[in-house]
Amino acid sequence: MGMLRRLGPWCLLLLAGCASASFTSSTLGERAVFRVGDIAEFRAEDLRVGFTAVREDSRCPPDVVCFWEGAATVVAWAEKDSLPRQEVVLSTTDRTGHSKRADYLGYQIELLDVAPPNSGSVQQSDYRVTLVVRAK
Repeated sequence: MGMLRRLGPWCLLLLAGCASASFTSSTLGERAVFRVGDIAEFRAEDLRVGFTAVREDSRCPPDVVCFWEGAATVVAWAEKDSLPRQEVVLSTTDRTGHSKRADYLGYQIELLDVAPPNSGSVQQSDYRVTLVVRAK
């Protein structure tokens, strides 16, 4: 009990985060929409892909004219069979230092969309990312 009391709100936050994650059965080549913590399972492939967080969101807000459109960078992961989980970083642009796609074993994971638009006050729990996983 003393340990729980010391962890206080952090313990509750961790438990709430776990409770909100959901597993979705998915098919290669189909779009999948993720919230933070969601996992898509490709049963025929024994493959799982999850969405961890939006690391950066410098996209230009919809009502502003910007010199550069900016980028949102998301952190996801993939694991197959009993192999270790591999983190992948995807972006909404393919400009220097960014990529919309990442390879994992014989698969390609592609970021199609990040919603909602950047308003300067989007919380992690508000984000929805659309990914597609294809066999290479």
